[in-house]
Amino acid sequence: MHASGALSFPGKVLAHAPSQRLFIADSNNNRIVIADLDGKVLDVAGSGALGKTDGDFHAATFNHPQGMALDGNILYVADTENHLAASARPASPYRDHDCWDWRTGAQRQCAWHRAHR
Repeated sequence: MHASGALSFPGKVLAHAPSQRLFIADSNNNRIVIADLDGKVLDVAGSGALGKTDGDFHAATFNHPQGMALDGNILYVADTENHLAASARPASPYRDHDCWDWRTGAQRQCAWHRAHR
């Protein structure tokens, strides 16, 4: 599934007023959909494939992601069926852009990191 695909069992929604963004855990499509407050898709986190691969924002894989939280500029995701917590954080504001700075809406280099329970 890509950004234009339909949601399948969206598990949770996180609204972030400062950046005017919605983060939608698209659980059965194994991805996080990022949209504006009108529902326009801005980006997708995760490849959509089932798995637990770390990596860049678009290549990372999840297994039925659910809850999400923002702490400053870090997006945390409960990767439910992998029994893991994943986080995305900008690596550097000076690198190529491939994911969102949640506070400002600007794109930045990101990578996913996972912590076992």
